[in-house]
Amino acid sequence: MILDKEKLQILTDYGLNIDGNHRNIPDDLVAEVPCSLKRTEIGPQVKVGAYSYMVSGYLFATTLGRYCSIGEEVQIGRQNHPIDWVSTSPFLYLDNREIMPVSDRIAPHLSLQPYQHNEAPTKMRHTTIGNDVWIGHGAIINAGINISDGAIVAAGAVVTKNVPPYAIVGGNPAKIIRYRFNEEIIEKLLTLQWWKYSPKTLEEYQIHDVEKCIKLLESKKLSIEKNKKILLSMFSF
Repeated sequence: MILDKEKLQILTDYGLNIDGNHRNIPDDLVAEVPCSLKRTEIGPQVKVGAYSYMVSGYLFATTLGRYCSIGEEVQIGRQNHPIDWVSTSPFLYLDNREIMPVSDRIAPHLSLQPYQHNEAPTKMRHTTIGNDVWIGHGAIINAGINISDGAIVAAGAVVTKNVPPYAIVGGNPAKIIRYRFNEEIIEKLLTLQWWKYSPKTLEEYQIHDVEKCIKLLESKKLSIEKNKKILLSMFSF
């Protein structure tokens, strides 16, 4: 779906912030509002949780949890090429018009239909980013990876393996540097699932002090807050 500034403003009014003009946004995008994808290139099968934002980069076949903070030029879920065929080039297995515009002058040199084979050259792999995940500028998250709740990915990291809850990882390939909290605190945070609540609700819970916040959350039974989800195809622009 091609959206101009006016249509993008309508989405902003609903709580989905996407910058630009004449943006091509897949119809199957699901967003739990409010959230922001700003200058991000969005592929198919993307779901985004409330209070999450991504400045710029690429999202493909990814589920993004709540309260995620994703920096500039982050690549998440880019799919692979076949590595056990004669060539890795998509010119040999895709309709070449999916790769570039094809004029009459160059058409005789190109294949205008997909390569016929009983198996696809690659299988789509879905990527899952948990809640309260911070991903620094320029990080690359390989397709099919699971980054668990509370994790931090350092700027420029290349994540090739699953990341455990509340781990801080960095490097190429990314390795665990340390954990944000001790095991007891991590277990309590995962049990409480504080990300189910709104920023307004959490105002009084002293989030600057983890242990005090945990005690306050444990002492009160809060109702789970469900935000509105919008599917882009719902809009008849």
